[in-house]
Amino acid sequence: MRDPAGIVGLAVAPVGRGDVIEMASAMALGMTLPLENTEFSLMLGGAVRAFLSEPGNISVSLEPEAPVAVSDIVGAAMMSPATLIGRLGVKVRSNE
Repeated sequence: MRDPAGIVGLAVAPVGRGDVIEMASAMALGMTLPLENTEFSLMLGGAVRAFLSEPGNISVSLEPEAPVAVSDIVGAAMMSPATLIGRLGVKVRSNE
């Protein structure tokens, strides 16, 4: 069997639950970085970590400070999707 990467036969260290929780939290954080909204990224990563540490519930809600017209949502989605998080007041919570 050819093994150009040199990985056949290498032992893989076991991955514990804590490792998986940290990896998932970091992935959530990393996937939201393009949005350039650190507060949201940290909120999401924290909610994922809390949920996986103690599974209960996780919720995503929209709590805008003022009503938002559908045309504003469509326009923002086309021009600058990242602004929708703040405009719609997106909240991610776990175990509340």
